[in-house]
Amino acid sequence: MWNTINWLFSTRSKSDSSYKFIFFKAILDNLDELGDTYVLKFDRLFERFTEIGWNLVLKYGIRQKAEAKGKSETYLEQILHASCEPDSFAAFKNLGEHERKRICKMVKSKCKTYVVGALYGDTNQLMYSFSKKEEWIELNPQLVDFFCKNKAIIENLNYYKWARFYESINDKALATQLIDIINDDVIRKNESVYRGVLAYEFERIESKNEHKHPINTTQLLFFAEEHALYSSEDINANISNVDVETELYEDFDTMRAYLAEPLQLISKLKRERGIV
Repeated sequence: MWNTINWLFSTRSKSDSSYKFIFFKAILDNLDELGDTYVLKFDRLFERFTEIGWNLVLKYGIRQKAEAKGKSETYLEQILHASCEPDSFAAFKNLGEHERKRICKMVKSKCKTYVVGALYGDTNQLMYSFSKKEEWIELNPQLVDFFCKNKAIIENLNYYKWARFYESINDKALATQLIDIINDDVIRKNESVYRGVLAYEFERIESKNEHKHPINTTQLLFFAEEHALYSSEDINANISNVDVETELYEDFDTMRAYLAEPLQLISKLKRERGIV
């Protein structure tokens, strides 16, 4: 099953825009909505697609496509910018229902042309079948089970590659501005600010005292159900979540080996840092 998403996150899969990362996130967020037919309607998927893009584009000003001569913004950016007056940002959920539906309908109409088929191709045509005319995708039942079992790791992998894409197409001036927008404690040491933004938007969880904290990547590795026998005591304090995430997600083949035997990853990082 890992082979199905290998191409999606490999360097061979070229991304002209952030669409596939956002659409994949929308699919993962809707797994709980699946019925017996494993069908997801475009209306629901592009509603979530729009919600995800709203803050990234309008609140943070993150480009969704590389700036180049003769190339305009993505349709997502064009629609969202046209739907919000400059310096008058409002949360998407605070818009009127009619306005939200209008925006989602426009995003669906424009973006379905590109992203549905692109993600389908990048997953070797195995993730889902689809109909643009009838506006649905039908997920592969085996992949649904796989995604549900490994959702935390797969989501984290998507965030990592998504942030790397943003870092490659946005300028340093924006990165500096973003640091001032989000809480300092969200950005981990040596971490891309774009990874921090994604953590702030999508990975915060409510604790008992109602403070929000980003999910710990190392805990995902060690406390996922299939790795429950491993102990977090094996993690040295000198090895950060960013260290683990970079080593884990940089190469797909080694990622699979590390998921099968997490202690190999920690041992490698310890050796590199002279921690024995």
